Amino acid sequence: MKMQTFDFSLSQETRTIEAQSTFGPGCYVLYQNKAIARLGAIDAKGILYIGKGDNIFHRVNSLKRSVLDNCRNNPQPLLRGHQTLSKKIFRIQKFIAVELLRINILIPNNMDDARHLESYLLESYVSKYGELPPLNGQYGSFSLADSIRYLEFSGIDIREIDFI
Repeated sequence: MKMQTFDFSLSQETRTIEAQSTFGPGCYVLYQNKAIARLGAIDAKGILYIGKGDNIFHRVNSLKRSVLDNCRNNPQPLLRGHQTLSKKIFRIQKFIAVELLRINILIPNNMDDARHLESYLLESYVSKYGELPPLNGQYGSFSLADSIRYLEFSGIDIREIDFI
């Protein structure tokens, strides 16, 4: 089964993307399109964060507020949208090229698929680079093997998910 996917600049308006899809669950990858040195290899895409949401476009808009509001040389973090991420973004803002930030959204069938997809993305990242993306604080809820089994059973072709 082919998942619906979107990829857009963080500063891009999302209304046109929202109109093309449902407001259901999904996963997203925030990346800066600029290489990051990781423990095990160079991450050429510069993935900063992998997450999920039960209403993916609400979650992505929350993420946008957190990132954009905290990359403006403020004296302290502005706790908006995704508050934990707001603090992390504030701490590393001088290392982020906001104009390069992009979001990749993957929309599976349901929240269980989204949970396993997020675990698959996180565990694949750790398997390849030796550590979590810089803004993630937790590993996936499921092992890589369990996520692969679940996604394949659900009819999601993981070979189509080549983002990591």
